Amino acid sequence: MVNKGTAAIEPWKDKLLLEHYNTTLTARVGSLRNKWKDLYQINLDKETHPLLFRLTRSCLDQGIAIWKFPVPGKGFLAAVRTLERQSIISLFKRPRARRLMLDTPCGIKPLIEIILRG
Repeated sequence: MVNKGTAAIEPWKDKLLLEHYNTTLTARVGSLRNKWKDLYQINLDKETHPLLFRLTRSCLDQGIAIWKFPVPGKGFLAAVRTLERQSIISLFKRPRARRLMLDTPCGIKPLIEIILRG
């Protein structure tokens, strides 16, 4: 069967005019958050840190902002670590989070395991 060009006009026209399609949309982000809430008793909305989003946006700026990300030439994690070490006020609410950032190699898998263990 030909899928493009003038030879495919009739089959595509039939699909467009005669077939019924499921047009309902599901909120994938909302369902993921609900699964975390149900399975792990973790409210991602409550645990999400707006500051982290601001830092990420700043890092991914693509040259639009007036200021460069606070530590140019470093990766995101190294820059956040430098910010944390040199700032008067911590970026983190709890000492454990600060300790993890400064004193341990942070990989996504170990961090998710920490979140799930509590």
